[in-house]
Amino acid sequence: MEFVESRRIAASPERIWPWIDNVSRWSEWFTEAERGEVLSGSGLGRRQRMFGLARGKATEIDSVVTAYEPPHLLRWHHEAERVDGRPGPVVFARDAVAEVIIKPDGDGSRVTYRLTTQPGNPLYWLLLRFAARGPIHASFKTSLNRLAALAEDAGP
Repeated sequence: MEFVESRRIAASPERIWPWIDNVSRWSEWFTEAERGEVLSGSGLGRRQRMFGLARGKATEIDSVVTAYEPPHLLRWHHEAERVDGRPGPVVFARDAVAEVIIKPDGDGSRVTYRLTTQPGNPLYWLLLRFAARGPIHASFKTSLNRLAALAEDAGP
């Protein structure tokens, strides 16, 4: 199952990239992130952790960067998810990959946020398909709007 939102931002990929690449800045634009940290490494293979809230519960997602092409692509694979400190599905999936793609678009950029999931069971499939679809898309739209405000206000 795939969730995708895209938005044009009046900024170059180079101006947008620092917010995407630096996981500790995700809370500035990504609505699901309260904070983020690098666990080890940099670039391709970097291990990172995002802390947030989902359904009123504290969440943690450990991931590894699987594609790193500055300033155009960052892709990460969820390796472990915890809800209230216990192993559990944050995104209702047994496997999840997220990515941000930044492509030049005239005097700005087209930024796409994509989450690809494999539901672990029929209940998770139903939740992702019907209950979570709207909130996920709304979160992605809000996140891209926040990213646009940051990148466009950064100046040349």
